[in-house]
Amino acid sequence: QKQLFLFTTTCMAWRNRAMSSTNSRRRHQSTDEEAASLLMEEKNNELIEQLNSKVSLLKNGALGLNKVIKADERQRNDIESAMDSASGLLGQAMGKFDAMMQTGGTKTTCYLACFIFVVFLIFYWMLSSKLK
Repeated sequence: QKQLFLFTTTCMAWRNRAMSSTNSRRRHQSTDEEAASLLMEEKNNELIEQLNSKVSLLKNGALGLNKVIKADERQRNDIESAMDSASGLLGQAMGKFDAMMQTGGTKTTCYLACFIFVVFLIFYWMLSSKLK
């Protein structure tokens, strides 16, 4: 019985040592896994912060681009309305010119040609003086 008791005690001691080493390995593994998990979580948080900063940059760029597009659209509309009014004025002037040509003679046409020539000379003189 004494030998059986010693054998049983020895087996229990070996079993306890084996279990304790397994438990300590498991504890080390769980702490290693926790540390790896924390490290991975920190890395993910850094990546999320970087992504958020890039998204905010894109958002600010898109909002700025939207403002520029709206300003350009307003300018285009202003230019379009100015061109329409200039087109209307030119059409009226051409209509009056046609009426004048039908009623007037060669004397009026000569005066008109001289006037246009003088206007072109004035523009040429103004542009050439600005370029110097």
